[in-house]
Amino acid sequence: MTFLFTDVEGSTRRWEADADGVRAALATHDEVLRSAIEAAASRTARRGDSFRNHCARHFPVQQVARATYRAIVERRALRRTGSTS
Repeated sequence: MTFLFTDVEGSTRRWEADADGVRAALATHDEVLRSAIEAAASRTARRGDSFRNHCARHFPVQQVARATYRAIVERRALRRTGSTS
C-alpha cells in the first residue's frame, strides 16, 4: 500500500498573515486534489490543511501526485499571466 500526504507549506504563518488568502489556497488545494483522487478512484481523508490518500497499489497514487503537480503549476502560470481561461 502506498500513501500520499500533502500539506500547505508554511500555512500556520500564512494563516496569521492572510487568513482569506489561505482559505482560497486551501479551496484550490482541495479542488485540485479531490479531482485527481476521484480520477484515480481512491480514498481520501482531510485533516486540517492536510489531505491524506491511499490506494491498494502505487500507480494511482503516482497518477494523483503527477496530476496534482501539473494542475498547481498550470494554475500558478495562469495567475502570473492574469489569464482566466
